[in-house]
Amino acid sequence: MIFSPDLSKPLPLPAQDSWPESAHLFDETSLWAVRAAIAAGRPLLLRGEPGIGKSQLARAVAVELRVPFLYQVVDERSERDSLLYTYDAVARLAEAQVSGLSAKVDPTNWREKLAERNFIRPGVLWWAFNWKSAETQVDEHFSKHCRACQKPKKPADWSPTAPDRLCGPVVLVDEIDKADPSVPNGMLECLGNQGFQTEQLGRR
Repeated sequence: MIFSPDLSKPLPLPAQDSWPESAHLFDETSLWAVRAAIAAGRPLLLRGEPGIGKSQLARAVAVELRVPFLYQVVDERSERDSLLYTYDAVARLAEAQVSGLSAKVDPTNWREKLAERNFIRPGVLWWAFNWKSAETQVDEHFSKHCRACQKPKKPADWSPTAPDRLCGPVVLVDEIDKADPSVPNGMLECLGNQGFQTEQLGRR
């Protein structure tokens, strides 16, 4: 299977989150760049002036391939692991205070409620690497003990285990040049290793 969208007419892009409905017309240069990235299994870095369609290209590729489109805009406050996961230490502290008050009523369950894994929310790269693992983390831990976590949208007919899919989800990391150097360095490390390990979970 080869990525081969129709170059003669714009591809309709449905609205998603803050992204309005629009359309994208592929060109030969970007088409071959995307094909090379898919074939090599490597990220594609797009550079250029604002407003020329860099972000829209990622969205159009996801729509054409019928895979999830995941995105995160980074800035100077973004942390190294925020693309992988976030650890909500404030929510854990609040839960510790509540558990301390209710320990006399329920002395058996407070340790489970305060387990660090319950306060880890998957980031866009976790969803891209292992959708099923991210879903399990949200359903069985984060949403159950911390707070509700909205899962990324995905096409109705898409499955992370489908054997005939050309690629996994498309991840757009926008404004990467504005991030602290530790962010792209950490991202390239996990992309090179095809995975990562969380300090709190202690597993790949």
